[in-house]
Amino acid sequence: MSGNIGKGRRRIFNDREINKDTIIQILFDALNIHRLNVDDMKYLINYYKGQQDVLKRAAPSTSEINNRVVLNYAHSSVRDIVGYTFGKPIQIIPRKAKYRKDIKQLADIFEYENSSTVDNETATFAAICGLSYLCTLPSKELSSDYMPDVPITINNLDVLSTFVIQSSKIGNPVRLSCTFWTDKKYTYFTAFTDTQIFYIKSQGNGTLSGTRNEVREDVNLIGLNPIQMVQNNNFLMGDFEVAISVLNALNQIASDSVNDVENVIKSLLVIINSELDDNVTSQAKKNRILELLGAPRTKCWCKILISTNRQYGNK
Repeated sequence: MSGNIGKGRRRIFNDREINKDTIIQILFDALNIHRLNVDDMKYLINYYKGQQDVLKRAAPSTSEINNRVVLNYAHSSVRDIVGYTFGKPIQIIPRKAKYRKDIKQLADIFEYENSSTVDNETATFAAICGLSYLCTLPSKELSSDYMPDVPITINNLDVLSTFVIQSSKIGNPVRLSCTFWTDKKYTYFTAFTDTQIFYIKSQGNGTLSGTRNEVREDVNLIGLNPIQMVQNNNFLMGDFEVAISVLNALNQIASDSVNDVENVIKSLLVIINSELDDNVTSQAKKNRILELLGAPRTKCWCKILISTNRQYGNK
């Protein structure tokens, strides 16, 4: 299990002035914390997909039987919570009649952008990882005959390659957001403030620790940071995260139960000091029956032997 599971994701704080000269160091410091969060989030995403701790359990030394059963309650709990909350698309209703036309136009844009699907994806990752990221950017490329003027695009960003930096002042406002991607040679960062955009091309694995970093600064004409962090709760904790120890215990109990059943199926019925019918004797091997002679003048008795140290039987 990863180090901070059960405690939520780490927030990133920095109050330094953000400009072309400081952006590399600010992102470098933030990435060190973000990588710790990435380790946690990878574990939680894999857990949600069914790659849970019980699958790593080694077979007991007393038996070759080692069923590893995953009761994926993590997946079902997230699905139920997201479905209950966002099963019906969010509707925007104007409070005043004078805004009705504008709200109708905004609702049409959201429908065209398939915002209900984006909302579900955003909520799903927030429920798994404790946070997710929503990006709203201006766009003219998506205009069509159906919707001739689509001013924005709405996207859910990868939680593993996106982070925000907050201020340590009251309210912890977001000062900088960043998303990045990597090819075989370079890592490309795009960082936003309310007034600035930084485009950074870094050679290597994206640690920003080297000197080969190309930085270009531009004006953020939107006037707002387009990347918003969606918080599942104040602790940035996933919905099933607090119950992982219980879920692991349920998986282990289910696995042990299946092991016990299989052990019984593969057990031997040992009968001592008894003469079996010829038909029973002929099927003894198939039915896993072993006939033995005991000490003289001892009573007839039988015993069930299973492949573990546990034995069930009677005399």
